[in-house]
Amino acid sequence: MPRFVIAFASLLGLVFGFANIARAEFKVEISGVGITQIPIGISDFKGADSAPQRITQIIAADLDRSCQFKTSKLVIAIDENTRPDFTSIKTKNIDGLLTGSVTRRSDGRFDIRYRLWDTVRNQDLGGQSFVALTPDLRLVAHTIADQVYEKLTGDKGIFSTRITYITKHPNRHMLWVSDADGENAQAALTSPEPIISPSWSPNGNELAYVSFEGRKPVVYVHDVSTGKRRVLANFRGSNSAPAWSPDGKSLAVTLVIVPKNQRCEK
Repeated sequence: MPRFVIAFASLLGLVFGFANIARAEFKVEISGVGITQIPIGISDFKGADSAPQRITQIIAADLDRSCQFKTSKLVIAIDENTRPDFTSIKTKNIDGLLTGSVTRRSDGRFDIRYRLWDTVRNQDLGGQSFVALTPDLRLVAHTIADQVYEKLTGDKGIFSTRITYITKHPNRHMLWVSDADGENAQAALTSPEPIISPSWSPNGNELAYVSFEGRKPVVYVHDVSTGKRRVLANFRGSNSAPAWSPDGKSLAVTLVIVPKNQRCEK
């Protein structure tokens, strides 16, 4: 259980703003083009049609969105065990090639495998295999994109991470958790009162946020995987602005107490 630190302040009023965003309209788009982009070809994974998610399209969209890559879709399907014809591939002006396969198992799970090739040096850059249920197929695709990004740039990818955001509707406020691309959104909390200041724990397993469901700001910590939550700070006054320590063992929150002599009398 994380410890918390309280910062005190005296304030007459706070104004909070909420983005009026409809769930269906939430998309993550990054515009602009990097100075140097790595041209990479992505073949249709062999057997990809057996999966309900478009694995290769998700990978390509992740890499394109980073602005570090210029992806090209190859019509031919090449699995991870087939060494490409580098002479032919080089005519397509690509520096990297991603190949792979998707196989549906008898138990309903999917076996997803990939291999990354350096088409300039004719080298095998390695690959990996994953076994996943249908709900986890997007996560596997994002993870592959992360690994491709790291192998070709030297930096870790963030495509398999998640984001959180809040939507405001006429009679309810909703806290959402989604993939980094804005897809696969799941409602973590629905409340008739405002929700503000969501903050991820360093390990990505918990969310701290402020909810006004008790008609006052209270800080909660929410376990994303189980949906369970607990009250972290519910002191007299306004409990707000939760911020995690780098090790995830402590939280700093702001407690605003309005002195009695500064309150408006009616």
